[in-house]
Amino acid sequence: MSHDLHANLALEGLADYIRHNQKTVFADHEYKSGWSISIGKESGRVWPIADGLIKAAHQSGKQKIHIALEFKSENEGLHGTLTAIGQALAYLNKGYDAAIIVIPDKYKTHDTPYNVIKGILKEHAPDAPINVITYNTTNNNLIHNTPLKLQKLSTNKKGSNEKPIGSTLWAHVREGMSHPDALYKLCKEIKLASSNEEKLKVDFSKDLIDAFNKIQSKNSMIEYLSSTIESHSVLSRAWQAFWYKYIFHDELRDLYKKSNNMYSLNSTDTKILYDPDNGKYQKIFDRNRTSIKQVLVRELNNNNISEEDALVEYLGKVKKEAHSYREVMDSGLFHLNFIDSLGNLTRLGYAFVDEADKGGSVFSPISMQILRGASLLYGNYLLFFHHIHELSEKKFNHDVYSFTKSKSNGHRTFNNKEYRKYLYTKMDQELALILVGTKRTDNVNNREPFQAEIPYLKKLNLINSNDPYRIGLGFCINWPLIHESIDYIKSNNL
Repeated sequence: MSHDLHANLALEGLADYIRHNQKTVFADHEYKSGWSISIGKESGRVWPIADGLIKAAHQSGKQKIHIALEFKSENEGLHGTLTAIGQALAYLNKGYDAAIIVIPDKYKTHDTPYNVIKGILKEHAPDAPINVITYNTTNNNLIHNTPLKLQKLSTNKKGSNEKPIGSTLWAHVREGMSHPDALYKLCKEIKLASSNEEKLKVDFSKDLIDAFNKIQSKNSMIEYLSSTIESHSVLSRAWQAFWYKYIFHDELRDLYKKSNNMYSLNSTDTKILYDPDNGKYQKIFDRNRTSIKQVLVRELNNNNISEEDALVEYLGKVKKEAHSYREVMDSGLFHLNFIDSLGNLTRLGYAFVDEADKGGSVFSPISMQILRGASLLYGNYLLFFHHIHELSEKKFNHDVYSFTKSKSNGHRTFNNKEYRKYLYTKMDQELALILVGTKRTDNVNNREPFQAEIPYLKKLNLINSNDPYRIGLGFCINWPLIHESIDYIKSNNL
């Protein structure tokens, strides 16, 4: 079992224990019960990063407690007990209210690591809100050596006042952005930026320059339109190169074409290939009638807006889109373990880029194998599938025709929306998973549960793209490919 999967299962076990033993856990607090418990991971990349986050929120709305998990696997050895103490203290300094260290009940070289950690904490940090839990190395079950009890929080707690922000346990993706080709091309630009500090040059049309000057931004035009506040770090320089080469590139950049006082849409695609079988490239700014380019061109032809005002509004939208796109890409690459907390490529990230280059495309077999394996192991989609499988099996074992409706011809249809709603509700209410971004509501439409995750997993062929749902089964998960991809990562020490 991988470190991350083991840590996540321990996280779920701790959350379940806290939820059902509130009078013990919160015995020293003003509120002994009435806590809602949820789990996730940190959304940012600021070191140190906990192995998991438990959030306890009281129903009165007057108190929230953020607990960091520090998990040590058996193969990390006895020295892991010492690093666990340092990391737990660092989490408190970062802003967490408490920390829980989870370690094996024994190592090959030591029978009682629990006593070692408890002894050091008692002697040198007796007031630190750090708990220690062990797990059985035979069956991986958590062992509560002593009842878990969170110390009363000090009003003068040292460290940052900012609380860590929780996010979904699996890597954040978004449809229309998290394409394999986009992930590869940004990684490649990071590789190039690591060895080349040459300043990016971008040619803008006079109309766009004039519109930008009306905005009066403190940043340069290159920085503003790529939503970067500096151009010095490797990741920022790589992002700017990615944005202007592949997304907001020369041919796509202009809003319109003008002839005989009539405006026509510049509907050029990006250079991100999202459908290799049919040679289709990602669209941006003109996906549909409500997209900014189509809206502004209609307004121009109806004489409802001036060219200058239209271009100013367009550039504002470009900046906003760049900000959203970068947030998705940065967090995605980090949680896939393709980049580190400083934005540099990891060993896995280099392998991903190099194999795609060798194969001539990110869709070559080995580079896709790496992306799948990274998504499963580091991006925690193996945990996602684990929960889907268990929840689906439980439901269909009870009623094989769940989520179906019988037609007049005797055939049954599967209601995938109700099925996904069931999965979401179970993950949210019973497993207490933080599901940020998994289901959102905006001004345009209501997003369905897992609306971003499913297209991403289809692209990786981990879910059958042509027939994703089946009666009595739910999602058609490609288990052989899952095992094959995980084996590739492990056998190559990635």
